[in-house]
Amino acid sequence: MNLAAEYLKQEQNPSAARRKYSANPNYICGDECAYANYYSGDVGPQHDFYRTLGFLFGDEFPPLAQGGSAPQDPEQTFEGHGFQVNLDIDLTDNLQLQSITSYREFNVTFETDDDWGPEVDFNDAGVPASTGGGENDIDYENFSQEIRLNWTVSDSMYATVGAFYMDQTTDYWTKQDIRTLPGIIFPGAGSLQFIGDDSITLDSWAVFASTIIDVTDNLTITAGIRYTEESKDYDWGRFEWDNVTSHCGLGGLNGVVSEYEGEETDYRLTVDYRVSDDVMLYATYSTGFKGGGVTARPFHPNDAIYGTFDPESVDNYEVGAKMDLLDRTLRLNVAAYFYEYSDQQLPVSDCTVFGNPPGPCAAWQNAGDGEAQGFEVELNWSPVENLAIDAAYSYYSFEWTDVDLDFVAGFGAVDDAFATPENQWNVGAQYTFDIGGSTITPRVDVSYTDERFVGNGAILGPLYLEDYTYVNASIAWRNNEGDLSVTLYGKNLTDEIPELGYFSAYEGLIGMSYVNLGTQREFAISLRKDF
Repeated sequence: MNLAAEYLKQEQNPSAARRKYSANPNYICGDECAYANYYSGDVGPQHDFYRTLGFLFGDEFPPLAQGGSAPQDPEQTFEGHGFQVNLDIDLTDNLQLQSITSYREFNVTFETDDDWGPEVDFNDAGVPASTGGGENDIDYENFSQEIRLNWTVSDSMYATVGAFYMDQTTDYWTKQDIRTLPGIIFPGAGSLQFIGDDSITLDSWAVFASTIIDVTDNLTITAGIRYTEESKDYDWGRFEWDNVTSHCGLGGLNGVVSEYEGEETDYRLTVDYRVSDDVMLYATYSTGFKGGGVTARPFHPNDAIYGTFDPESVDNYEVGAKMDLLDRTLRLNVAAYFYEYSDQQLPVSDCTVFGNPPGPCAAWQNAGDGEAQGFEVELNWSPVENLAIDAAYSYYSFEWTDVDLDFVAGFGAVDDAFATPENQWNVGAQYTFDIGGSTITPRVDVSYTDERFVGNGAILGPLYLEDYTYVNASIAWRNNEGDLSVTLYGKNLTDEIPELGYFSAYEGLIGMSYVNLGTQREFAISLRKDF
């Protein structure tokens, strides 16, 4: 029996972000700054009045009623704990029972400045609009149980059968101020400020079986099958800022429950052939899926009722080779693959397809099929003693084969995979010096990530996150016994500013988009002692 338990409490600043495009060029201030102030501005004299109160009394003035907003605290918190119990029981010499039990729960709070601007914004028509941000409080709980039975049938055949169960619940409370164009989303509704109080449950179970057969000393066949059922329920609540009164525009969502149920059967077949002790060739066919679900951010009951979507599935065909060369000083792995995607889950561009009035849309549907092909190369090489070199390269090419234009726009016009780089590579090297019984190991790593397609706007055209290169280095000292080490790290030494995520409300709405940024240059030191 192996028992592991953990507890984590964390307080931190939010991840960095900056504006990418803006209808107001004065709100773009460069790569290393942002105008975010975690304040939802107002339009008109009420805004000026409360700002004056803030100037006179700081954070002590009373919370504002709907129509105004108080400054927010950008600090993010996380507190969680969990445990895992693994049991390995030898029932006989040829039969083993494995049990994996896991439980996790956490609470996370964070606040957002959704427009990353200083005050009131203006949409592309010049109309005042504001999207300020929100407070978020999430409670999460997860329990899972897996049972496996491993059977050595003979010297050349092995089998595993098992079952898996998972149950998770999430309670999501949020206070949102995402005013865009007052009166256009729900006529007469005024500004879009609301309290959300949602409950989400997910249940999933699966049974699976696999077998490994050594047909000859050089030929092995592996086959597997897995059947999965899953269900998800999302129960919405939308209230005014008193957290009691049904919201005047979104209140139709109160008590609405959206349900998804689905099942999938997946397969895997692999054939391995050992050409020699140093070279193994293989071919694989496998299937997989991304679970279905419900639209998590509806603006209208129809988004919740009709915004469910089925699993996205893929068929994978892969061939490759694993080789130990140059007297086993060089390990080289190569693989080429072809993917067939079906029912890809894509964001809906216009929710009037659900019978909604014109307005913002954050629904998802199964609306596309596609194909991808690529290859990967990976090597580890030790040309001389104490020197280690590793490198990898991957290429990924994608093409849409069918897109349902009734639901999505922009996809299909550009044959690029969503948020997936075409090229990625990394290379690293280290050398270990022996010094008086202890060792010093300097290491350098360089990695590259290509640009990534994130949408196709009617005004801005195809949108891409920029490519970036990371350079990391470290130097480690380890004592003669090998149980004590000190390591100094330098990460992102060239001080790149990588774009990792993208959100756009440029076309219509509030006339801006922003990108989330990765960590800039940082240094760290670690001390490790093994007992």
